[in-house]
Amino acid sequence: MIQELIPVLVPQETVNDETVKLTAWLVSSGDKVQAEQLLAQVETSKALLDIHAPADGFVRYEHQLGSELAIGSPLCYITPAVDTPLPRSSPVIAAAKVRKTATKIVAPRTTSEKRPRHDVGETGTFSPRFSRSAVRLLGEHNLDPQQFAHLPLVRAQDVVSYIQSADEIDELVSGAMPAGDAFQPAFASSVPMRWESLPRRKLGEIRRLWSAQGHALASSVTVSCPTRGLRSLLRTSGGVVSSPVAFIVFEAARLLKKYPAFNAVFAEGHAGYYEEVNVGIAIDYGKGLLVPVVRNADQKDAIEIAEELRDLMYKYLRQELKAEDLSGGTFVVSDLSAEGVVSFLPLINQGQSAILGIASELFPVADAPGSFNFILTFDHQLAEGRMAAQFVNELAERLQTREASLRSQTEVTQEQENTNS
Repeated sequence: MIQELIPVLVPQETVNDETVKLTAWLVSSGDKVQAEQLLAQVETSKALLDIHAPADGFVRYEHQLGSELAIGSPLCYITPAVDTPLPRSSPVIAAAKVRKTATKIVAPRTTSEKRPRHDVGETGTFSPRFSRSAVRLLGEHNLDPQQFAHLPLVRAQDVVSYIQSADEIDELVSGAMPAGDAFQPAFASSVPMRWESLPRRKLGEIRRLWSAQGHALASSVTVSCPTRGLRSLLRTSGGVVSSPVAFIVFEAARLLKKYPAFNAVFAEGHAGYYEEVNVGIAIDYGKGLLVPVVRNADQKDAIEIAEELRDLMYKYLRQELKAEDLSGGTFVVSDLSAEGVVSFLPLINQGQSAILGIASELFPVADAPGSFNFILTFDHQLAEGRMAAQFVNELAERLQTREASLRSQTEVTQEQENTNS
């Protein structure tokens, strides 16, 4: 059993998040818990995150479901006794203060904006919980001591960690969206409007996409892939792979080893080439747009990929995707082939250099071959249109070869069944 209380802090799971939403308590305040026991779930901009007990003891909390909690603030405490006194309540950010109001649109903070000035005097000016070196750092960096009100003792390393975290957030947010007048939308005059707050996941999606567009020079190519009906062929063949997406991920992952510029990121005049091929699949079936990741897709066969995609889809529909399911993507496939679209423009994701869009199979003439389009949006800072066209053309050729092979196998099987009957 622990000898002193331990704060269970809200983790920085997603670098863009400044707060999380408390969605579930899985124990009651005052319960005795064991180390690693599941205590609660919080919602980040990407996924639900499980919070576990760091040690044996009694769990103590005050926050209600739906509370917005600042990153780094205590979610609860693990105490040596059920009646151990708790520190002053940690800061809970009301949802109304976090979300933008309906009557005012505020541009995001940028690094050019200075943090509010707070005069810091001698150590005795603040609570004794601040060390002398911590007070000095607060003054040097113009920080509000209330940012650390949740800590029982604030030392220099606590202030340094806060500064580093804030700088990372500033760096991502600055340039992630245009600031000032450029961000102010134009409204239709004399037309009534109804305002609603966007969901947390949508706001996270906006930040990530703005960041990517601000750092990439996006261009795209579209290639038509002839088909006699690959989707229906897979659906009726009875095999494990029942969707073209698994084959497309399989082939694209191998092509990314040949064309590493599409499995990379541009930063400050340098190309960073990822040493893993982790393919994200954009999914949106009414529960928000999420991009779960098939890791090391170039090392898996089509059946393994199909099974993993099926598992990720089930998790998405049950809202059980975890942060680890959504992180580490180096390339994305966006499949709208079931929506009847001829073409669309997929947007490059944050920290990547390309995204592949899949349009629908179309058959303009009955009983005649059709086609579907592949659209590759890529960062022109790392590649050119010719390379992009080569990548997509080669992908289309591989899909044609696979479809022909599957069709041949199906026809042979049907002939054997007819002969046997």
